[in-house]
Amino acid sequence: MKTLRLEEGRLLARVRHPNVVTVFGADRIDGRVGIWMDFIRGRTLHQVLATHGALSAREATAIGLDLCLALSACTERVFCTAT
Repeated sequence: MKTLRLEEGRLLARVRHPNVVTVFGADRIDGRVGIWMDFIRGRTLHQVLATHGALSAREATAIGLDLCLALSACTERVFCTAT
């Protein structure tokens, strides 16, 4: 499992997209896997829902589209390019 996390971190470090957190690198140190990434201030989806209740259809659609763009950027960069 640790090897998988390390590889995922290294693959994500190759992705640059506004909807994807910037990962600077990943490594194993003293048997533990670390992933270095930007710290993003904000609230989790859980916190937003707990505070404001259910999302409107428009809000849910906007979040869904952003997620799709992020996933597309990840798969394109990781699986569709040779580096």
